[in-house]
Amino acid sequence: MSTRIKIRIETGVYKDPYICDAVKSGHEGKVTYEWEETREKGGKPSSYKLLLDPVSKTCELVRSGDVKSRLFFKPGEKTKGSFVTVYGEMEMNITTDYINMPNMFSRSVEISYRLDENSDMAVNTFVLREI
Repeated sequence: MSTRIKIRIETGVYKDPYICDAVKSGHEGKVTYEWEETREKGGKPSSYKLLLDPVSKTCELVRSGDVKSRLFFKPGEKTKGSFVTVYGEMEMNITTDYINMPNMFSRSVEISYRLDENSDMAVNTFVLREI
């Protein structure tokens, strides 16, 4: 079943939160959020899909558009991610500190992670909140 909702995205990559419409769906205990973001004035939108698996306590964030990325998060383990830009593909090593899944007390997803590579977002917390 799919439901149209409004979400607020907060991340250390951008100063201001982003509020938009999203589609939330669930199947076999897993939850998926899908939305589009246009952060830059006059920029092209990026499509996002966040897949949550509460049983394995993992999630995957997939971005498509001019910049493509796939980040896989699993607390306490090193995982891989990739960014594909016009300059080529970059692989990233990800260490996930924690993932807070939505539950009966909170309609938020919070992912705290570190990238091993030197980058502007070497440490980041990503929050998706239903509003």
